[in-house]
Amino acid sequence: MMKSNIKDIYSLTPSQEGMYAQYFRHSDTKLYHLENLIGISKDTDIDILKKSIELLSIRHEVLKTAFTVLKSTGAVKQVILENRIPVFGVVTVNEPFSQIELDKIIAANTDKPFDLQKDSLFKVTVIDFSDARFMLFYAHHIILDGWCLAIIINDLQKYYSKLSAGISEKELINEINDEAGTQTSYAQYTKWIRSQDKKEIDAYWQSLLEDCTPAHIFGKEKKDNTENEDIFIFRTHLGEELSTRIDQFSKENRVSPNTVFECAFGVALQKYSDSEDLVFDKVISGRSIPLKNIGNTVGPFINTVPVRIKSDENSTFADLLNETQKQTINANRYGLT
Repeated sequence: MMKSNIKDIYSLTPSQEGMYAQYFRHSDTKLYHLENLIGISKDTDIDILKKSIELLSIRHEVLKTAFTVLKSTGAVKQVILENRIPVFGVVTVNEPFSQIELDKIIAANTDKPFDLQKDSLFKVTVIDFSDARFMLFYAHHIILDGWCLAIIINDLQKYYSKLSAGISEKELINEINDEAGTQTSYAQYTKWIRSQDKKEIDAYWQSLLEDCTPAHIFGKEKKDNTENEDIFIFRTHLGEELSTRIDQFSKENRVSPNTVFECAFGVALQKYSDSEDLVFDKVISGRSIPLKNIGNTVGPFINTVPVRIKSDENSTFADLLNETQKQTINANRYGLT
């Protein structure tokens, strides 16, 4: 890594440190890899698309990130490399669309784990059938989260449209540089998060989880596995009537519908675990913080935080709602660790 190629260097956030630690232990797996596939028009100009993707890495510098270990201290740092651009490729299939063939191509293009020090951590592959075309995004979660995909796709469409309309790359780069001052960069976010009171944050979570004991659902012990476990996804449609009743119930109790679902889920788990005190995890966006236009910043902000549902024979559902709503507010404030 040439010093002349380094544009910026800064510390990892606590969540990034956790992901890096997992990468260090399981560097040969696809842990924390993100994939997203979208359909695009057969009329898409591939050269303009490639230029648009390169502009993305100028607009969002985290796409130029590499990770390195300082020899002097052993500390892990993230580095913005001046000349790093996303990996872009095209796979041409001279046959009509086939789901089996698409799955094979996706697997082939996402099979290799990322090397956080050497690889570009954001890759785009166009998959071109004779009658259909797709674009595959492949990235490591340590540089972005699911929220970012909407930002990236929106900016990609914007740059593609402007380049197609005849606006030059130079003009767009000047526009990007002007936009840089309108929002918080990820580098600024990492400095802000490091300035927060870690003792206060730790004290809150220790207080929330004080005297908590493990609860086993369905009588099963927790397995110490990181991968290769069956994952089941259950989807259901609540219907208009029930959705309306939930919204009304939420308003009457001055909580969000999400809080109602969390409490209902917690009460169900209490019954299945035969416990009045249990903890489950939820994911928060990590963007409910007082930083300028942080909702449009690309980077990994989401975090997993515990939710504790504790009751006794005198507790009402309204009591649980109020307590869970407080936890939600505090999770946004203290969910930085």
